[in-house]
Order: sequence, then structure tokens, then C-alpha cells
Amino acid sequence: MMEVEIKKEIVEEILKLCRFDLIFSGDEDKIVSGSVEEVCGVLIGELKENKIVVEKVRKAENIAKSPFLFEISPHDLYNAYIDAQKEGKEVVGVFHSHPHGSPNPSPLDIKGIKGTGLLWLIVGRELKAFSYDNKLNKIIELKIKIE
Repeated sequence: MMEVEIKKEIVEEILKLCRFDLIFSGDEDKIVSGSVEEVCGVLIGELKENKIVVEKVRKAENIAKSPFLFEISPHDLYNAYIDAQKEGKEVVGVFHSHPHGSPNPSPLDIKGIKGTGLLWLIVGRELKAFSYDNKLNKIIELKIKIE
């Protein structure tokens, strides 16, 4: 099974960008939103055997300006690809928030995951990662390993 490896600092940066707080509540940790609109960005890193390593995050403008969908600014996306290339890395995925809901992909997210072939990290009440598996012809949830 494919796994996403991401440093704790990167997760904290994503939560901060999304204006989410990690609330420690005894038995389980919950993520609580302080945002009205979906927040989005680009994940830079590298693909290793059965592992997507996220090494850097870049916030991007959500030009949809909506609480229920996101569209990454083409300018920000282009710059992320240029920066990744300069660093010998690649764009491995995108992240966005679901400020009012679960971290499961919406029908639009499913189309995006399938269409881009990239990792999609969704921040809701928790953090989940998804990708499209060509062999199985379906969206799969990936295990997240935070270091």
C-alpha cells in the first residue's frame, strides 16, 4: 500500500495555513477550523518506492473563494512547479481544507484526484490523504506517516 511520509513541522504548517488548530482532547486529537473559505496549496517532495515524501508546502490562492470548493491559482501552481524543478524535486500533490465538514473527498475532489494523478491531502476534523490507483481504477485512501 502506498504511504505518505510527512514531517510533523509540515503538518503543523498546513494546519496553520488552513487556520486549523490541533486540539488535544484526552483520548483523541481533533482538528478544529477557524476558517470560512477552503484554503489550498501545493505539496513538493519526491516519489520513492511505495512512498510519497512531502518535503515542502506552498500556500496557493483559492480563486474560487468558496467554503465548499477550491481552485488553485494557475500562477501559484506554475510557480510551485518551477520552484520544485529548481530544487530537483517535484509537485507530488495538493492540499485543501474542508472547514465545515469531513476530510473525505467530495464528488469534485474525486474528479480532481482522478484527473491529476496527484496526492490529495484533505484537512477536516482530521487529516486524510487520497490518490488514484490506475490498476484498481479507483480512489484509495493512503496511510499518513508523520515523523
